[in-house]
Amino acid sequence: MKKRILGIFLCLVMVVGMLPLEALAEGSKITEIRLYSDTTSVQAGLLPEFTVTTTTPHASIDNVNTSWHYWHKTVNNWFGFGTSDPVAVSDGTHYGLRVCVDLEEGFSFD
Repeated sequence: MKKRILGIFLCLVMVVGMLPLEALAEGSKITEIRLYSDTTSVQAGLLPEFTVTTTTPHASIDNVNTSWHYWHKTVNNWFGFGTSDPVAVSDGTHYGLRVCVDLEEGFSFD
């Protein structure tokens, strides 16, 4: 009887060991990212350095890949500034930040 119980226990340990860790974690899906920035509007000229933070648990801002973008009216799409300095012009163009968010291992967007 002890061998049978031990065998069943070992089988359960092997099955649990094959499960991805995300399956065992509670709340591994993040449904909302709260972003905060001190830059809320821009003037014509060189776009300012930005500071974006989050208070969302298990999330952080990837400042290396976060960048200024502008709305190209004719193409109806957002474009980055590439390697050039981001400069805003006073012609009605819309500007925004493309914010990249990193999640801790085992967490994903819902």
